[in-house]
Amino acid sequence: MSENKTTNTNQKMSNEYAKDYYDSYLRDLDTDYKSARWFKTPATKLDFDQTTAVLQRALKGVSISSALEVGPGDGVWTDLLIPRTQKLTLLDQSIEMINRAKERLSSVDKKIEYVNEDFLQYHPDKQHDLLFLIRCFEYFEDKELAAKTMADLLNTGGLVVIVTKNPEHARISEIHDKDLHRGQIKRSDMEELLKKHGFVIEQILSATWRFKANNVIMRGLFRGLHWLHVKTGGLFVVPFFTKPLTESYIYVARKK
Repeated sequence: MSENKTTNTNQKMSNEYAKDYYDSYLRDLDTDYKSARWFKTPATKLDFDQTTAVLQRALKGVSISSALEVGPGDGVWTDLLIPRTQKLTLLDQSIEMINRAKERLSSVDKKIEYVNEDFLQYHPDKQHDLLFLIRCFEYFEDKELAAKTMADLLNTGGLVVIVTKNPEHARISEIHDKDLHRGQIKRSDMEELLKKHGFVIEQILSATWRFKANNVIMRGLFRGLHWLHVKTGGLFVVPFFTKPLTESYIYVARKK
């Protein structure tokens, strides 16, 4: 089974659908999720490298007491959090993902709490200094509730880091063909949502820049352009083309 399978386009995207999708996908996967998702092709490897670069920038200098990662997969990006926080909670509604994360991170010399629950129904009795939501925000059926939940789970002054797909990317056919991609949110709408729920936006960057990334020349071009974009903190852009070339954005915001 491929993670990029096409499903019934009349089916409404929902949290439950995403959970069932990944549980089913992982039960049939005979390798680790990180390799299957991010190292399958040169194009997905480009996405991985670019996303890693913006996350490293967002987390530069961060040293905190407690972090919550939502939708961690098998701990793909968790490696970036581990040295920066004393306590770490991983929350995923897919039990298969949780089990794979436990296996992949079993050698980590740090106590990690694993929670198998829907983020929108998660009501712990504690708050965190950092929330980490990498490529899962588009799966939330209720974006308003997701933003409110983020605010509720953060300490005052806490940081949220979100990477999520851009529905205005040039490869718009993805949105129409695959149910998992139907919940994408425009940059302007995400900015409004974060501000409405008490966040001050500190940074927005293109997390991934690409188009026709199966071509080696195009990959080299976008690797260089994205490096300049990140290095300059977003000052370097390609006029008229940055939005359609941005496959996903990173949002870094702080709770007031």
